[in-house]
Amino acid sequence: MNPAKRKIVLGITLAEPGGAQSFVFGFARWLHEHGHEVHVMAGEGQWLFTRCQEMEIPIHPIPALKRNIDPIKDWKAYKQIKAKLAELKPDAIHLNSAKMGVLGGRAARALNIPRIVYRNGGWAFLEPLIFPAPLMFRLAEAWTSRDKDVIICVHEGDEEAARKAGIRPRETLMTIPNGIDIPTFDRALQTRDYARRALNIDGVAFVFGTIAHFYPAKDLPRYMDACALVHAKRPDVRFILIGNGREQYRVRRKRKEHELEQVVSLIGNYDNAATILRGFDAFVLPSAKEGMPRALLEAMAAGLPCIATNVGANTSLLKDQAGWIVPKQSPEELAEQMLYVLDHPEEAKQRGHNARKIIEEKYPLEKNYRTNEAALLGSGF
Repeated sequence: MNPAKRKIVLGITLAEPGGAQSFVFGFARWLHEHGHEVHVMAGEGQWLFTRCQEMEIPIHPIPALKRNIDPIKDWKAYKQIKAKLAELKPDAIHLNSAKMGVLGGRAARALNIPRIVYRNGGWAFLEPLIFPAPLMFRLAEAWTSRDKDVIICVHEGDEEAARKAGIRPRETLMTIPNGIDIPTFDRALQTRDYARRALNIDGVAFVFGTIAHFYPAKDLPRYMDACALVHAKRPDVRFILIGNGREQYRVRRKRKEHELEQVVSLIGNYDNAATILRGFDAFVLPSAKEGMPRALLEAMAAGLPCIATNVGANTSLLKDQAGWIVPKQSPEELAEQMLYVLDHPEEAKQRGHNARKIIEEKYPLEKNYRTNEAALLGSGF
């Protein structure tokens, strides 16, 4: 093997569709195309594995690895990760998401893997969880941070939070923003007519769209409250949510309580959902916690007017008249902003245009991949 090339394992907790999984697949493909021997390791789900197999990238399921905390299954997952790494003997490992970061980091350090990099898309201890879960996550991240050579955050706010939490890797704590491959994104983006047919929308209705995992951090049940307030004043407007997850039942229950079944469409998972973003007239991300959400980056790249809550990187992304920021967990203020967008179409169009320019100028995907690769190689990043 060329000494400049490496055997690299990319690990993530879940293999189901999501922003972090899209990053892992894209980065794995990029590393593979640049001559590295790449392996992908993940827990429950299938989407990521299917995509990797299409590119002939070896996959390694970890059956015991689940999102929820379970001491018995987590111990089994640790043993399975360690056994797989002992078999593969990688030169470097790139860990993604909280549980894979903790368990994979411990296993990699125990095996003396030469290079351990951990990329966290948003700290779990910042999520709106019931005590003592946030404390447990914070302590686990701080305790295992010395297992890693480099820890990567996706925006500066998360880096600051990590420092305050005592998260100190052996070498460097740094920020590498997410990015978008604009030429590839544009080629895949479908026309408005196609997207509307795919979403079963008539050509007249104004649509607020959301793409998100149905997890507590996305705060989607409370978003139904905002939709109800908008619907009361603008009954012609429709709302579409693409995604799935354990909050699905709560979202459906809220939708029923507000009698919104005819105007709020729950699409479920849609493969390559970003390709039909033109079916929306505006994008809403109502999260209670975020890192640097890929869904928002993609909506901006599609030129949509975007409304997002003041969490994670959202504020920095939508500054400079690129969208609107509202307080988290405030359906009244979110609804007010949504109504403002409906009443100011020219301003909304301009902000969507501004958002596209910001993605083009500041968030190229090539830079993201190269910096992550440099961290893995330990070469002048």
